Amino acid sequence: MNINKEISSEREVTLEIEIPVEESGQILSETIHKFQREANIPGFRPGKIPLDLIRRRWGKVLLTEKAEEIARKSLVKVLEDEKLSPGGRVNINLIEYGEDQPLKFKVDFPLEPEVKLSVTKGLSVVVNDAEVADSDVEAQIEALRHKHAIIRSIETPAPAGARLQVKVQEVDASGLPLIGRNPEDLSIEFGTDRLGIGSDEQLVGICAGEKRLIRVRTHPGELATAPTQSMIIKPGEERTHQARSGEITLQVEAIRVEVPELPEVNVEFVKTVDDRLDSVEKFKEHVRMMLMDYVASGSRSMLDRAVVNRLVEENPFPMARSIVRSTLDEVADGLKLEGEVRERFIDEHFAEAEHDFRWVRLRNEVAKSEGIQISDDELDLQIGRVTELVGPEADKIRGQYKDREFRERLRGRLFEGRVVDFLAQNAQIEKRIMSFREFIKSTHSD
Repeated sequence: MNINKEISSEREVTLEIEIPVEESGQILSETIHKFQREANIPGFRPGKIPLDLIRRRWGKVLLTEKAEEIARKSLVKVLEDEKLSPGGRVNINLIEYGEDQPLKFKVDFPLEPEVKLSVTKGLSVVVNDAEVADSDVEAQIEALRHKHAIIRSIETPAPAGARLQVKVQEVDASGLPLIGRNPEDLSIEFGTDRLGIGSDEQLVGICAGEKRLIRVRTHPGELATAPTQSMIIKPGEERTHQARSGEITLQVEAIRVEVPELPEVNVEFVKTVDDRLDSVEKFKEHVRMMLMDYVASGSRSMLDRAVVNRLVEENPFPMARSIVRSTLDEVADGLKLEGEVRERFIDEHFAEAEHDFRWVRLRNEVAKSEGIQISDDELDLQIGRVTELVGPEADKIRGQYKDREFRERLRGRLFEGRVVDFLAQNAQIEKRIMSFREFIKSTHSD
């Protein structure tokens, strides 16, 4: 067997393999003769089909299938002899083959990355943290009051905290409906400027059944600038000017004006939120603990992400681009993406996919070096904990975890969590203390 091997700087392997005709030709010829002996073709007695006819009618398919089989089996030995470990899809392309000629084929694949850990302990990370102030507790209680508020309709002018049920129609500056712009029924709350910049302040004071023409700014490039000066366009008033770029005129009809009726913070309200509490003081402490738990959970999630990202940054290794590309191609195939849309999808997700590939390989190396694994006993113990939490569904959950796929999926989650815990416990953590409001913003921006 003749082998020509090339390995690029990107760790892409190309093999050109030739199997002598004395070896491959004999096997291919035997394939034709075997078909002759065993084929049951109408009009011919068994074993009496002319070889020339077989070669003309079925030869191409027979020889191609057999040549591909020979190539696959030969490749296994080549990979073992050359000590090559594919890290992704292996492509085999036949070049030349036949009963009287050598079998030549080409193989290409990415090499499995060689991962060498250099830093696993002492990873330097920055994690946000926050202290819960009395004002944060009061703000959360106020939010709970709004959540449990009773909404009632009013006939008086809409105050700043109102909710409006409206019918909205885009019109020209004089109030005539624009062709192709259909009216919409919407629910809006003051404070959101849902209809466009400046819309809320132009609708304060509107009554149920009243119509108003308002002009709002919608141009994305204008969002960071000051709102348009409020201008309520009175019905019947002529407007001959053209709306500036990014501005539209809307006719808004208030169908219903609603205001929230907030409950008082008393024992009755406390029990509505959590019937295990029996005093306002306990309720406030309960809210404080909820906010502290939120901070602890968010801070831990940030720590987990940070140590994973730092591990990837501190332990670079060469990896063929095609390893990532082939996986994204499979996803794109499943989504039926083609052409420019497909390429844009792959470009947009490539960096994230590459990061995940690197993490998985580093994770496995960390586990190997530290002896991290999840035993069957630990897995069964975790399954027991899960079933205790689900109550009536316990028997169903136990049945699911008898399935190997379910068990291995849970084992994988526990395994990854164990590795992340190891990294976090051995990291150098700098805590960045901020207000609770800033902490919430930071978690949302992540």
